[in-house]
Amino acid sequence: IIKEKNKNNSFTNDVCASFQNTVIEILLRKTEMAIEYVNENFPKINNLVVAGGVAANMQINKSFISLCKKHSLKLAMPPKELCGDNAAMIGWACLQRFNLGYKGDINFKPRPRWGLEELNDEILVNKI
Repeated sequence: IIKEKNKNNSFTNDVCASFQNTVIEILLRKTEMAIEYVNENFPKINNLVVAGGVAANMQINKSFISLCKKHSLKLAMPPKELCGDNAAMIGWACLQRFNLGYKGDINFKPRPRWGLEELNDEILVNKI
């Protein structure tokens, strides 16, 4: 790649596009498996939220729009300017929950380290 990148931009562009397409395929495949799991276990859920850095990528956006249409899901994505900052993403998610009338319990212990171990068995069993 290093030898070829100096010869022409099309090679670099092709490598980048191939990488992006591979990432999109993986994201869609994993999300599709999660959708199947949710449909079997929580049939009333009909929304999908895509946030974080991936939500800032236009090709990923288009792919998730198509995926949600295929599964009759409503897609929610924060504005691009809120996709890179964790505090802004958490604030946006809280605002969405507030607008839907969800109220959280403020009597909880903070968990500065919340590992995925609790979900691990369910993830492995359901191949998510």
